[in-house]
Amino acid sequence: IGLLSCSGAPKSATSLPMVSAISSVPGLGWLRPVTPLSQATTETTEPSPAFLQGQVQQQIPMFNQWLYQLQDGSGSIWVVTTTEPPAVGETVLIRAQIHYEQVLLEGQDIGEHYAEELERLEAPEESPTEETPPEEAPTEAPTSPPPLVTPEASTAE
Repeated sequence: IGLLSCSGAPKSATSLPMVSAISSVPGLGWLRPVTPLSQATTETTEPSPAFLQGQVQQQIPMFNQWLYQLQDGSGSIWVVTTTEPPAVGETVLIRAQIHYEQVLLEGQDIGEHYAEELERLEAPEESPTEETPPEEAPTEAPTSPPPLVTPEASTAE
């Protein structure tokens, strides 16, 4: 058994695959740091790993792959995947590599960030936004069941 401190942790101990493996253990999902999409699209132009979560807005089929737009409360990003994309409206959590594609127009960089889906993870249960009202108790007193009629009693009448 070994102990690691934040400053002395080797790079492999804090790598994304290890965090992904540990955070998949029930109760340790909080270890999976989800990057807000606005932050993912403004950071470095170097490829960087990230966990992204959001709602799928639209899909575009391409040759041997798909694009889908992921949106959260802070922004949106296009995700490229080689697997069937999630349904529009579905909330997903993915492990991705963020890339930057430089596009020069008259000397100006108008490039954009996109995410390459590496793994689709189980999205955490969404907490309800509104509480559902408790079931109302019946206002009438319950009625007693009708008396049992046996075949002998019905022929006696």
